[in-house]
Amino acid sequence: MTYKDWLNIIGTLFGSLLGAGVAIFVFKRGIKHEKEKEEEKKRSLLKAIALTLDNIEKKCRTKVLYIKEYNESVHKRPWEHSILKINTIDEAIRIKSLNVDYVFDAFYEFKIDEKYYIKLHPHLDYISDLFKSFDNDYSNHSHQYITMPSNEILKINEQIQNGSVFLAIDLEKNQRLTILAKPIWEIINSYNEKIKENKTNIDFIIKKSIDPLLHLYIKKEYLNIKSIRDFLPLLKHSKALYDSICEYNILFADQVLSKNESLTNCANIFHEIKMQINKQTGNQITFN
Repeated sequence: MTYKDWLNIIGTLFGSLLGAGVAIFVFKRGIKHEKEKEEEKKRSLLKAIALTLDNIEKKCRTKVLYIKEYNESVHKRPWEHSILKINTIDEAIRIKSLNVDYVFDAFYEFKIDEKYYIKLHPHLDYISDLFKSFDNDYSNHSHQYITMPSNEILKINEQIQNGSVFLAIDLEKNQRLTILAKPIWEIINSYNEKIKENKTNIDFIIKKSIDPLLHLYIKKEYLNIKSIRDFLPLLKHSKALYDSICEYNILFADQVLSKNESLTNCANIFHEIKMQINKQTGNQITFN
């Protein structure tokens, strides 16, 4: 072989090696680029989770305040419908809908302690169920233990008031019994003076109508009158309904208040997970 042939062979071999080297370089660069893209994708996912957890944490702490306000309101006016403000945490559903394996890989790749991943989903499940139960239980309680008995009190009071008017009129027709009509009229007139602004206020109705009439009608001079004897079970039942409304309302409000510790605990856990994600991903977002 001539010197020129050797040069051609060497040139061909060098070209092949160079081509292979370039191909390997491009391949490795492509792998590196894909890896960087995947890493950035996971970083973005974790940042989105951190932002969502921040919102959930805030809503948990807001719910704690709402519950305190509700409890205080109930204790002040236990016969009323106190408002338990609603706030939802639909954000929890968004995190729960993510691919759990992919989220776990993201935690692992950014060296976020496994204990934070383990805490994430059980607490999201718990807090989702807890928020739903607040709304459902509050609605059921309000209807069953406030609205229904309150309506029954209103119905009984209207019946008693109307019956007492007719009774007082009948008593005035009998000169011997006229004296018994005067206290009835006093109660009726006092009640009617302010009923317009208190039509659904059962505390007013109990204190200005049911209680005064009950205390009057159990006096011995009234017990011989049949219509009054018929009124007494209704008056006592109304008073019992009122007492049960107050009792159950306070009991329910205290049960709701007892959940504040769990809410705060969940908020603290979401805060820890959020801050760990922030730290390991180099997230510079400031959480307020």
